[in-house]
Amino acid sequence: MSTDGAVTSEGLAMSRGEPLREPKALVGPILNMATAHHAAGRLHEADQHYRRCLDLDPGHAAAHYNLGLIATLLSDHARAVLHHTAALRSAPEQASRWVALIGALLACDRVTDARSILDHFLVHGFSPQIVSEHCQPLVKVLGANARLAFAAGRLEDAECLLELLISIDKDNGDAVHLAGLTALRTGRAQHAIDLITIAIYRDSGNATYFADLGLAFQAIGNLVAAGSAFEKALELDPALDDTRANLAIVYQDTGRQQDAADCWRDLIARVPGSAEFHNNLGAVLHRLGRTEEAIANLEKALEINPAAAFALCNLAHAQLFAEHSSVESFSEKAKTYGRCHADALLRIRPFANDRNLDRRLRIGFVSADFRDHPVVRFLEPFLHYADRERFDLLAYSNTSREDAVTETLKARFDSWRRIDVLDDEAVADLIEADRTDILIDLAGHSGGNRLMVFARKPAPVQVTWIGLPVTTGLAAIDYRLTDAVYDPIGETEHLHSEVLWRMPGTGTCYRPFLPAPDVAETAPVTRNRHVTFGCFNRFEKMTDAAIKAWAAILGSVVA
Repeated sequence: MSTDGAVTSEGLAMSRGEPLREPKALVGPILNMATAHHAAGRLHEADQHYRRCLDLDPGHAAAHYNLGLIATLLSDHARAVLHHTAALRSAPEQASRWVALIGALLACDRVTDARSILDHFLVHGFSPQIVSEHCQPLVKVLGANARLAFAAGRLEDAECLLELLISIDKDNGDAVHLAGLTALRTGRAQHAIDLITIAIYRDSGNATYFADLGLAFQAIGNLVAAGSAFEKALELDPALDDTRANLAIVYQDTGRQQDAADCWRDLIARVPGSAEFHNNLGAVLHRLGRTEEAIANLEKALEINPAAAFALCNLAHAQLFAEHSSVESFSEKAKTYGRCHADALLRIRPFANDRNLDRRLRIGFVSADFRDHPVVRFLEPFLHYADRERFDLLAYSNTSREDAVTETLKARFDSWRRIDVLDDEAVADLIEADRTDILIDLAGHSGGNRLMVFARKPAPVQVTWIGLPVTTGLAAIDYRLTDAVYDPIGETEHLHSEVLWRMPGTGTCYRPFLPAPDVAETAPVTRNRHVTFGCFNRFEKMTDAAIKAWAAILGSVVA
């Protein structure tokens, strides 16, 4: 009897005249009590009893294993690793011990160690059925952790987890697909194509797999394959709005403007309140030469979202082609764009540029058209004849669609920067860090412009040139290069937010790309017996007024 009247186990045994049991003989009953507490959710009591088992038998595999499970429930993952390691050493013939240790290591972010234990587990001699059965919980944990890492932008971690998962379950299409997306996010588009294609072999009815395969093909510039993948995705699931938008962009880039318009109309029918979809339809209609319809959709976009800068920019551009519009109307739209979206971004601070008048001036050019494009035909003569003793020329390229012309242009510049992957603030910081003295816009309100970079004024002097021979409407742009023919003195100053800087003679020079086809020995008219007219231009410029003028010319020729 104890002093408080309770009967101890030792006293009860002695009162019956029973001999003392060996310590290990007590492990079984204590383990039974521990598992009863464990099953009832009394983790503290279970933990104490499992520890008593270890006091009596330090290598007891079941006690270590269950203590590891409790530690995991209490989020004490480091302790779980210790107990599961001991349990595995004591009972490596138990598959559950291997899987529990792998899970604990993963919870501690010890992915390399988990991979090592998994590799040993897979070759330990367990049957494929046992491996599959015991690894199912691990597959779920790995998949969930990989998705969390991917969503958080921890792509290296996601890739390690997915490699681990796929080594267990090679037929897991979702894991292979996510590995493909991870490769795409890290700039390995071809590897992404390979992985997502494997995922499609696993599940050919998964629309998301085809949608993401299209993105990977788009990333390597294979737009035909991208379009086919997007089309298949929409065939499987017509509700994939993002994929339909991506398909519309592919159609635009491959010249299928009417198909692109149909896509945007489908999206507007599904989401009528989207300013972006109305804007995009307007942009495509503009390319198709249906300017009035384009303007109506762009105005609808602004009605839905008056703060939509992209829609106002496109509207200003489209109005240049409207039959009943005027340069005054365009000017007002451009100035409104400047007031509403650009002027408030102006950086007011002193520049750190060297003010030594004898040094070389650094001139930067911003364009999305440093490729086989008409803008280059006007810019290249300047680059060719520029005095390189007086100027450093810097290119800020806003395109990923580089070609042979791009490679030729790179040799003309002292510095080449890709800015298409940077936001406006980052581009402005880059330009300012480059100590650019004069920054030249080559787009105006046309496609691919970075007017919001100019709005921040990252260079002391800013100029617009070539892209559109009209005002940008931005207070941050100081000059527009022109000439007295295009802008007669005193006639167009009021239409500009910039000061007009008239060059002597002409404001631009043109040189065609070489090699050009040889000139025919005889004109087609001598063979055809009639004059053949041609036009190298964008279709939206073929307005009703232009066609009427051509008809008048043809009529006079026939007459």
